[in-house]
Amino acid sequence: MTPGPDLGFGKAAADERVLLRVATAVEVNDLRSAAGEVTVTTRRIRFQPGRATEGQGLAFDDPNEAITGFGISGIRHRLEVRTATRTTRFMGDSIPALYAALQTNAEAAAGVAHADAVDYRIWPAALCRGPVMHPGAVVQTGTRIAFIATGLLDSLVGVQAVTEMPLATITGVALLGRLDHRIEIRTGTARILLACSDAPDHYQDLAGWLATRSPAPVWTGGAPPTGPIQAEIDAVLAPWRNICALPESPTLFTAAVGLSENSPATPGFLLVGSETMVWLPGGVPNPNRPPVSLPLGRERWIWAEATDEVRADRDGTPYRWITKAGKPFRQGLFDQVERIKQRIALAWASSGTGVLADGQNRRDSYRVQVLEQSQPAFTIWTASGGEFRPLACKVVELSLGGCSIRTATRLPDDVLLRVDLAQKGRSSSVRATAAYTRQRLHDQRWMAGLVFVDAPSDFDTLLRQLWMSLQQQQLRRLRGGPDTD
Repeated sequence: MTPGPDLGFGKAAADERVLLRVATAVEVNDLRSAAGEVTVTTRRIRFQPGRATEGQGLAFDDPNEAITGFGISGIRHRLEVRTATRTTRFMGDSIPALYAALQTNAEAAAGVAHADAVDYRIWPAALCRGPVMHPGAVVQTGTRIAFIATGLLDSLVGVQAVTEMPLATITGVALLGRLDHRIEIRTGTARILLACSDAPDHYQDLAGWLATRSPAPVWTGGAPPTGPIQAEIDAVLAPWRNICALPESPTLFTAAVGLSENSPATPGFLLVGSETMVWLPGGVPNPNRPPVSLPLGRERWIWAEATDEVRADRDGTPYRWITKAGKPFRQGLFDQVERIKQRIALAWASSGTGVLADGQNRRDSYRVQVLEQSQPAFTIWTASGGEFRPLACKVVELSLGGCSIRTATRLPDDVLLRVDLAQKGRSSSVRATAAYTRQRLHDQRWMAGLVFVDAPSDFDTLLRQLWMSLQQQQLRRLRGGPDTD
């Protein structure tokens, strides 16, 4: 085997990586300790004592295979590393990092993590128990999240040295509080509450960690899976098929974590069939978290943001998911949605009836996208102080019942609007209300959905002419032709 770099204690193997090198101390007896340096690689653990204790038999260099066990215990929270010939007790601030490195190697040996990857993270936090906060650190590895208490008196008040939460048991992660944030991690009926700096960032990282470390299979082949991968997916979906209708042959499948402003980040699964995407929240069915089905051709999917997340909007309700599959799943979903939308648009333009035979249209009228160069002759006014004032906006989508607009500022709640439409030398007006208002994440501009109220017949006639004209333009684009004749 080709030797690797010099790690300070001889040549390493070519595939050997250092996971940890840190100053520490080992316990010699109840009264003495010895300072030194511990190094953990993907192949070994080594302790080199300082000069004051050299020659006392404290140094060792053991392969990982020699370690028979490790753990944190005792009132003084020592980390024991056990082999067939010795037990070494580490102490001090290095304990969380040493635990993380040893756990990562143990997971690699068990086949649940790759030995070539530094697959752990550590960040300081405090465990909240009522008004009391116990200092420590959070460790994230490939199979678990653990809180390690570092306070000298924590054991005396009943705080465990290590509180381990296997990823498979975590049912949600929540960011609590407005100014003084706390992170709540739920495991079934139990929970822990953590205080830390940069809590929103750690919350987002934990949500991604839950998604990417899930052992569930991934399929992004764009066609139904076969063979062993099909069997793995069927095993995951089996409990759900007893309580809800699912696509028989999913074309895409991934573990995911659903994000919502009003509920915890929830692990679960996303599967895509020929016409729908289904969100299965939780590892197992729970009547308090029912599945959500989103038809691929009916919802407003959001692709503009530079992110690997999957995002959709359903009647003003935003959905966000971090997925294990990442970009390949998002690209596969995008391709499938675009194929369905093109099929729907072609059917609409060909029928000209406003009714689709295949039942794809969720609303009373089909929404047509409005490009920047195709802005209709709309003038939208807002009522303020007893008078109407023009609203600076762009029309994004148009239907026979309303339109979506993009604005620079948020529309006030319960705002009254007037929409003027000029078309082929004729004009008419209609009252409108805002069904929803939300802010886009990537550019901070605002979106609003307007609903036309009691449209007069002349406005309805002009609107239908414009609506059909925009559909024809869209059909020409889909067929590769120019927007205009």
